[in-house]
Amino acid sequence: MAAHFFRPGFRGLPAVLVLLAAVLGGCSAPDGTSTGWGPLQPFAHEPMNETSIAVPVASGGEAGTIAHSLKLAGFFCAQVRSNDTSRQIWCRTSPSENGDPGQSAVTHVDLVSALDGRLQYAHIGLPDPTGITWDPEQAKSLMSVLNASVLSLWPADTGPVSGAVDKVANPGTGLGKDRDDPRPPARESITTDHATYSVGEGRYFGEGITVSGAPVLTLTVTTKVAKDRSWPYGGAHYATTTTAAAPGLEAGGFDCYGPEQSPCTRPAGNQQVNYTIRNGTDQILTASVGMGGGLSEPGQGLTSIAEWGFPQGLTFLTPTVRSAVERQLDRARLTGEPFIGIVEGTVVLLETRHTPPQPDGTYAVRVDLTIGAPLPIIPGT
Repeated sequence: MAAHFFRPGFRGLPAVLVLLAAVLGGCSAPDGTSTGWGPLQPFAHEPMNETSIAVPVASGGEAGTIAHSLKLAGFFCAQVRSNDTSRQIWCRTSPSENGDPGQSAVTHVDLVSALDGRLQYAHIGLPDPTGITWDPEQAKSLMSVLNASVLSLWPADTGPVSGAVDKVANPGTGLGKDRDDPRPPARESITTDHATYSVGEGRYFGEGITVSGAPVLTLTVTTKVAKDRSWPYGGAHYATTTTAAAPGLEAGGFDCYGPEQSPCTRPAGNQQVNYTIRNGTDQILTASVGMGGGLSEPGQGLTSIAEWGFPQGLTFLTPTVRSAVERQLDRARLTGEPFIGIVEGTVVLLETRHTPPQPDGTYAVRVDLTIGAPLPIIPGT
């Protein structure tokens, strides 16, 4: 078992926003197969030796350089899947003890590269603003992540990209308009010698969408190496299907709904198993669930996961990885320590909250488990 434990949180790097008078607009494409937001159909292909064994990111190449820079900034990164043409690298800020699992309080960075490490695509997802009509820090946060990722590779792009980000972060609403009123999302794209950078308000950019207040800023980077119908999409190494997982969950009191057997809820434990799946299939890509831990009675050990609705174990995991992941889960349930790393070729995230020990030595722990990584998001498709 290869595992990596990280405690440091992301520390944004300082960035000065350079205001430019002219920024190229629209969604210009670096080649004929993509829009400004990324390739149109990167997963529309037959299997190309799809592999979903997670491994550390190889050093070297453009993607390796970006991942190393993100690691220095407090991110965890792993190569989560690959095939005959491409690799996906998934990065996120590391968890902290007594954080707030389930909230969009972390930054995600997805990278897709060619096998030789040349960058094809990057997607940056910031946390959602909470109850803010106007958030001037969002542009700084996005530039901090960019400086710690793509712009560490291509620093000459900093000025034009900063101008585009600032223009979207300060869209203006027109005379007499209120920021809380619905409006079309601001969007900007610029193309440099290296890539097309597209930034917009919100997470998705389909037709007819409106925003208000201070929506999250989203940025994608698409290079000339990007190709349609080539990206990896596997999950079979570590995850079963929703159909295969359902009987074991139902034996523990979960009810699984719909043709996709998702979500699965267990009122007795106030629990819900949530999945992301590959479109058109029941193959699980990510699964998440919460449960308790700690020591509830003096002299007693940790309650088993069977008592938390899993008498047959975590049946959304394949037999290849299940025992190792369950051991890592029990370690977090006992100690209250968070974890993010690779366990038997599986990305495992354990976010924890715990109470201080009582005079009799008892304490309570809440653990939220997530396994696997989703496919990269292309917000304009």
